Amino acid sequence: PCAEALVRAGVGSVVIACEDPNPLVDGGGVSRLRSAGIGVSIGCLADEARALNPGFLRRMSGGLPWVRIKTGASLDGKISLASGESQWITGPEARADVQTLRARSSAVLTGVGTVIADNPLLNVRSAEVAIKSQGKLRQPLRIVWDRTLRTPPDSQLLSDASSNRCLLVFNGDAEIDLQRRLALEEKADLLPLAADAGPRELLGALANKGVNELLVEAGPGLTGSFLESGCWDEFWLYQAPRLLGEAGKSLAPLKSVQRLSDTLDFTVKDMRLVGGDIRLILTRS
Repeated sequence: PCAEALVRAGVGSVVIACEDPNPLVDGGGVSRLRSAGIGVSIGCLADEARALNPGFLRRMSGGLPWVRIKTGASLDGKISLASGESQWITGPEARADVQTLRARSSAVLTGVGTVIADNPLLNVRSAEVAIKSQGKLRQPLRIVWDRTLRTPPDSQLLSDASSNRCLLVFNGDAEIDLQRRLALEEKADLLPLAADAGPRELLGALANKGVNELLVEAGPGLTGSFLESGCWDEFWLYQAPRLLGEAGKSLAPLKSVQRLSDTLDFTVKDMRLVGGDIRLILTRS
């Protein structure tokens, strides 16, 4: 459609940062422009353009969403006290920053353990974000990895009428009580996966549903599973200047790390203060 509008407008030349990788497009717009005698230059600020829309480009070219993992932790790498108390480790500015991160995400993923323990909403609730969206705020799809469908039917995720329906991802081979499954199906959409499915299989299924950017906001088990799988692109760590002690829960129990040669190494893409906390955006080294 935009190519036809440019042809009708009689422009002399068009500069394109990067081409649309969608196979349904397949360079058709560029061909239409050139056939109309319009000069086309491709590649100006291509890297910068791709950085603006990483999820769509990743899904079109690689069949997977762009994945961000978000964790709030103390200086000693703890996400909660031994009792499970974790509200709030980081300050209000960091929490507001996460609201912006959710708002740009197609979907937010957590584990059923987090749902049972914290009863989260996982939606965008920031008035500031709503104002910036100018009435076009789109709530992300909320996803729970729940292999045996243990999500309480009365949880906030399933009772929140202001957001879209949740998606419960479960083991399609598991024996699940029929009445429980039917009760959950009334409030959520269900996505069965194979018993041995991991992060990559889940991401492939979500890409098929049109998810471009996935935000993982989960407990240590699911966070560790994604980190160890390598199926992630950015790790957003909000680090509070406080210590929770050795009895606290670690942000990710990495079972694969036995020696220094096994460690997961990161590159710091960005580091800044957000309120009184440090926000690190990390990528794989």
